[in-house]
Formats: sequence, structure tokens, C-alpha cells
Amino acid sequence: MLDPNAVATVIADVFLDPNIPRPNKERPFLYLLRRDLQDITGREDAPPDMNAHRAPMLAANGFMIGFEMLTKMRYGVQKHKIKFEDMERFLQDVGGLSFKDAEALAQFRHAVTHGYHLAAKKPSTGQDFTFELSDEPDESLSIFELQTQHFHVGFWPLKALFLKSLRTYRAQLEADPHLQGKFLCASRFMGTCHVTQSV
Repeated sequence: MLDPNAVATVIADVFLDPNIPRPNKERPFLYLLRRDLQDITGREDAPPDMNAHRAPMLAANGFMIGFEMLTKMRYGVQKHKIKFEDMERFLQDVGGLSFKDAEALAQFRHAVTHGYHLAAKKPSTGQDFTFELSDEPDESLSIFELQTQHFHVGFWPLKALFLKSLRTYRAQLEADPHLQGKFLCASRFMGTCHVTQSV
């Protein structure tokens, strides 16, 4: 049986607010990602601000890497690559997206992470996906289909979806010992980064 105190400590460490300084030189990668994303999108708790963000494509890539990290934790993935189906399931179960939008967003991750561009071909079906990325601050949907297999991705709603998914998954994790076991396996595999100076 898992020691609830030990699990709670690991959860608190991995999900530590990126604005809180860490007392040691070990940094979970999720903490580093969130801190780095704040550097190019503004604080997590701030409303959309066109002047606070830089490099929307790079930041969108960071959010998608964040979804991948959360997917690995939720399903106990102990390898470097994840299955598209796992990310699609995470985006539906935790993010609340429809299957079509989850499938498209997983392909968006494939496009920006592996080629830093806005087109992808789903390996299992050969289906082509194309995307456009907007950073308009008043959008409400993270992704929607404009025309057949061409999707609009809203930068600010994508950031909001990532942060909502982070909070939702953490709440599920704190309440479910089965998810905690998978989380511990994945977080051990993912490890931490030892820094030599304060970052």
C-alpha cells in the first residue's frame, strides 16, 4: 500500500506553483516547463495580455509538451514516447474535449513538437490535419474545425485548457490511489533536473 504522506509530498513537489522558489537544486520538469511558459506568456494567473507574450508558436509547443507530461503521469507511461490515443483520451477525460477536437489537438502537438509547423499526418490512419494558430485575446475555444481537417487553435484558450487540465488532473490524482500509483511510476521515470544555479 502507498504511504499517503509520501504520495502527497511527491504530488505537492511536482505540481508546485512556478512562482514559489524551490529550496533545493532539484526541479521537476513540469515545474520548469510552467516557469518557462510564464516567461513567454505571462503569469499563469494573469488574464490574456497581448503585450505579455512572446513567441506564441513556441509557447503553444510548450503547452502541448505539458499535455504530454500530464498524459504520461495519468497513465503511468514509462517511456519517452506516448501513444496518440493516450493523449486523445487525456484531452477528453481531463480536458473535456470532444473526440474530434482531442484527436485534432493531439495532431497539433505532433505538428508543432516534431516539425515546428502547422500540418501533420496521423500515422495510424494517414489522415492529414492542418492548423492555424491565433493569439487573439477574446477567443473562447482552444480548437475548432474551420473546414474539413483544417483546425483553428486559439493560443489563449489553449493556455487556459492546459491550466484547467493541470488543476483537474491534480484533484483527481489526490483523490484516487490507483492514479497515484501510475503517477509515481511515471514521475520516477521522468525524473528531475539538477540545477547548479537558481532558475
